[in-house]
Amino acid sequence: LKLQLSDDDLLDRLEQYCGEAYFARALAYSELIKLFCKTYESDEEAKNELGVVLRTRYYSDEPIKRSSLYDSYQLVLEDLDRAAEILTLGDDYNSSVDGTIYNSTYFNEYTAHALRARIALYMKDYDTAIKYSSKIIDSKYYVLSSTSQMYNSNYSYYQYMWASDNATEIIWKIGFTSTLYGGALGRVFFNYDYTSLKPDYVPAQWVLNLYDETDLRYSTFFQTYQTGHTHGLMWPLLMKYWGNEDLYNQAQLLHVSMPKVFRLSEQYLIRAEAYAQKGDYSKASKDITTLRAARYASYGGGTSMNANNAMTIIEEERVKELYMEG
Repeated sequence: LKLQLSDDDLLDRLEQYCGEAYFARALAYSELIKLFCKTYESDEEAKNELGVVLRTRYYSDEPIKRSSLYDSYQLVLEDLDRAAEILTLGDDYNSSVDGTIYNSTYFNEYTAHALRARIALYMKDYDTAIKYSSKIIDSKYYVLSSTSQMYNSNYSYYQYMWASDNATEIIWKIGFTSTLYGGALGRVFFNYDYTSLKPDYVPAQWVLNLYDETDLRYSTFFQTYQTGHTHGLMWPLLMKYWGNEDLYNQAQLLHVSMPKVFRLSEQYLIRAEAYAQKGDYSKASKDITTLRAARYASYGGGTSMNANNAMTIIEEERVKELYMEG
């Protein structure tokens, strides 16, 4: 073991594993906190609210009791700081030489920044949310996928992201292969049996009504079919998770798509909300306009935002962009 650990390559790999472990723990705890704890209102209030049980070692005599909400989030933040430091790309990183980092199935410092921005928004720490979402947006490593520019004769860049789970705006996705894959996310929206479609769920009318006429997300996400149920419902069904084409062609896997846990569009939404909460509606408007310009057939003007409508616009934009992405 001593001989092996004198190998710089092995030491670098061990450090990489350590950074990935810190990030994975931060992501897991952040989801537990989101699902089982109250909303974070302030540091002082969070110190008196229940968080989750924190374990920092595999074998440990740490007490099995719920910590405070404040301490729970502090562990997540500490893990993300460690992960970002270990997984850094370095000042000399050049994507044109070392390859792209978008569409990654592995963690890196920008994966940590993406979660940090999301957590900061949960904690109502708007300056930090802006700081970390800006790190991703300003890096230029990621580019919003266009709904109007064509990737090939069949798909726009945005459509291709959902058909093949491949895009310049994916910060991190869970990688599947034809022999190692996860659940079929789209089954409940289709239940296709090669004869008919019998969805368990169909999109609500209020969601469908949110999309403007020139918003090409609608035609990307929804397609009208007659269902195979006895009532013969004709309705727009959610196409996001029809399934990865390559996985279907290789192994006839229906409705299996790779979850895209972090995307650039969410970072624009996080930053817009943080700006709006700080009263900077001009910058919030600019971020929403940037996102819509990539999603509409044409979006000529800006987005008019003020104290009365900003959060409504952002909340509706989240529904339109991240619908059924958890």
